[in-house]
Amino acid sequence: MDYVALLKRAFHITIKYRALWLFGILLAIFGGGGGRVGNFGGGGSGGSEGGLSGGNLPLNNNPFAGIDPAVLIGVILIVLFLVLVLMVIGIVVRSVSRAALIGMVAKIEDGDTVSVKDGWRIGWSARAWRIFLINVIIGVPLTFLALITLAFAASPLVLLAIDHSLAPLAIVLTVIFVLIWIFVLFVLALVVSPVMELSWRFTVLREQAVLDSLRSTLSLLKHRLKDVAIAVLVMIGVGIGVAIVMFVAVILLVVLGGLGAAIPALAGYVLTKEPLVA
Repeated sequence: MDYVALLKRAFHITIKYRALWLFGILLAIFGGGGGRVGNFGGGGSGGSEGGLSGGNLPLNNNPFAGIDPAVLIGVILIVLFLVLVLMVIGIVVRSVSRAALIGMVAKIEDGDTVSVKDGWRIGWSARAWRIFLINVIIGVPLTFLALITLAFAASPLVLLAIDHSLAPLAIVLTVIFVLIWIFVLFVLALVVSPVMELSWRFTVLREQAVLDSLRSTLSLLKHRLKDVAIAVLVMIGVGIGVAIVMFVAVILLVVLGGLGAAIPALAGYVLTKEPLVA
């Protein structure tokens, strides 16, 4: 398999068919880490500390003093509702965008032309629903596994409750275990990622049911494991290359932006500076 030719073909398709860009942008915007509502739990606990100020702090230092509790609860509920809505929107957009991109590229390879309307027609269908179910079947168990193993990785911290003199040992063991946990999750992601990618394509291109697409993926991995492994390594290399290019681009933009702001400021300072008295 000529992977260089495949990359060139993918680049050519991406540049030529701009209808793909919309769904790629949507996937990039909504594809990252949505649904982490745990951070809001931490914020909620911070609010309770204000009620513990008691006699230690004056009442005026309480940021919630004078606010009707019913209003505060209403605001919190509205924020949580908006977060939930954004999570649902993110899930829908990701599934629709993936289905649209996969289906549109398949049509391009068949010699057809595609438009944004074609993308919405392909994405807004049962294909997106099946992609969502694949993500649930694979993602939910892995999430629970990650949380459970993280608890085990952080278990040395229990030594702090037993004896404070064991704090250095507890911290060192926890850091080591968490680093191992991160490495294991990284390796697991390398294994799971191609399974999900292939399953998405089976369910979109062949209209297979969720479980059938997973079976087809496992069968393909069994017979073409070497090709899949090489493809994963190639995509990792492409991802690293893109990350480096984006990093350099951001640095250049920051430098150019700084120069663009500094030069006029310096010129204005020089022009308005009063001359020194001899």
